[in-house]
Amino acid sequence: MKTKLFILIALFVAVCSFSAEAQLGGLLNKAKDLAKDKTKNIAEDKVTDTKDKVEDKAKDAVNQATNSTDDTDKANNQDPIATISMAELKESYKKLNYDIYIPASKSFRFLFTYKIYEDNEELDPLRTLLLKMIASGGESPCIVYKGYQIFVLPADAIINASFALFQAFPAETYPFFMEARMLIHAMDEGKINLDYENTNTLVVNYSGGGYGPERYEYDRSKNVEKGFGFKSNMIVGAPKEGGNKLAQWKSEEARLMKLFRENVPFERVKNTFINTMIATVNYSKEKDWNNGVYESYKLAVAAEDMKSHPNKIEDEDYTYALQTYEQLKTNNYPKWEAVVKKNWMEEYDFIKKDINRTYGIYEIVKAEIPKPAVRDAKLEAQLLAATNSMLINWPNDGRIPVKVILTEVNWKHQRNAFGVILGRGRNAKVIYKMPNGKYYMRDAYYNQDFDGVNYGPIKGNTIGYDYIVDYK
Repeated sequence: MKTKLFILIALFVAVCSFSAEAQLGGLLNKAKDLAKDKTKNIAEDKVTDTKDKVEDKAKDAVNQATNSTDDTDKANNQDPIATISMAELKESYKKLNYDIYIPASKSFRFLFTYKIYEDNEELDPLRTLLLKMIASGGESPCIVYKGYQIFVLPADAIINASFALFQAFPAETYPFFMEARMLIHAMDEGKINLDYENTNTLVVNYSGGGYGPERYEYDRSKNVEKGFGFKSNMIVGAPKEGGNKLAQWKSEEARLMKLFRENVPFERVKNTFINTMIATVNYSKEKDWNNGVYESYKLAVAAEDMKSHPNKIEDEDYTYALQTYEQLKTNNYPKWEAVVKKNWMEEYDFIKKDINRTYGIYEIVKAEIPKPAVRDAKLEAQLLAATNSMLINWPNDGRIPVKVILTEVNWKHQRNAFGVILGRGRNAKVIYKMPNGKYYMRDAYYNQDFDGVNYGPIKGNTIGYDYIVDYK
C-alpha cells in the first residue's frame, strides 16, 4: 500500500508543476485526485493545507520512493552497488568468453567497469546517440562512436560493460542488466540501425563533460569514396565476415537469464521498475524528454521480468504499478518520444547539410540539364581540360568532370576604371561523375587575364550548389 501511495504522490507532484506541454493527460488528473485523498491522512487537517505544503510532503515521499530498495538494503541503509568487490569484479573478467565480449582497450576504457559510477557516466554520450536511433524507429542512419582511431557501435559498448558487470554480481546490478537487454530488444526489432556498411553512416566524436561543454562532432566515414561506410574488421567487437553480433548477444542474454532467475530478488525487480517509472515522470516534469524516454524504454524489460519472476508477489502494489505503466505507455510515452524524434530528425537534417558543405556537396536536388546558349566544341574542350587539370578548385572527393555547358554566348570583358581590358570571363555549367556512379552539375566561372597582347591560361572557380542530373 505504501508503494501505491509513493506512485500517486510522485504523479501528484508532477501534475502540480506541469504545463500543458507535458501532455500527461487523464492519468495524472486521476492521480492528482487520488493523491489528494491520500495526502489527507499524512497529517491532521491536511484538507486546509496550502498547495506548497502538500507539495513539500509529497516531495519527501517521492524522495523516499526514488531511493527505496528491498528490505535488506533498507536495513543496511546501503546502496547494493557499493557492496561490490572491485577486485573480484576485475578477476571475473578473465573468465569471460571473448568470442562474445569485446576486450578492453585504451581507446574504450568503458567497455568494462572499473569504477561503477564514473565508468557508467562515460557511457551517457552513447546513450544519447542510441536514444536518437531508437526514437526515430529506423529512420536514423547507423551511428558509429569514435575513440581516437578506433570505432565501436554504441549498443555493443553498453551491453559489453553491463553484461560483464551483471555476470559477476547479478543480485546487486539488475538495473544494468535491464538496460543491456533493452538495447538487444531494440536491435532485434530494427529500432537501432546496425548497417554500418551504408555510406550514410554517421561517425561521432564526443568531447566535454565534467566542467566543460558537451560537444558531439558528426562526420561521414572516410571510406565513402570507396563505396561503403565501414567493414566488420574496422569496428571493434564486430563479428568476422558472415558473423552475427546480435545473435551472440542474444545467446549470452539467455545464459545470463538463468543467473537472473536464481539470484535477483523479486523485490529488487519491482523496486527498480517503480523507481524507473517515477523517474520518467520526474524527467518529464523538467521537460527532459531525452532521459524520460530513454528510461521508459527500460520499463518494458522490467515489466516482463516482474511478470515472469519465479517468486513474484501479485499484491496491490504489483498490480497498480503495472496498471500505471500501461497507461503511461499508451497515453504519454509515445508523445514524449515524438518530441525526441522530431528534434533528432531536424538535427540530422542540419548535420547532413553541414557534412555536405565540408565535402563540397551542398543541397543535392534534381535539376534539368540546360540547353547551351552556344555550342563551341573547341572552347568546351579547353574549359574541360582546364577543369580536369585541377585549375578549378574542385573538392578533393573523387569527382571527375565530363562535360562543360556554355550558358553565355560570349566572353565578358573585365576593365579597370579607365576602360583598359584586364581580362575576360564567362559562366558555364559543369557536369561531373562521382565515385557512387551518379552525375551532378554545378555552376562554374572561367576567366583569363589579359597582358595587353595575349590572354593567359584559363582559370576559374566553381560556385553555388551541386544538383543531381540525368546524364548519359
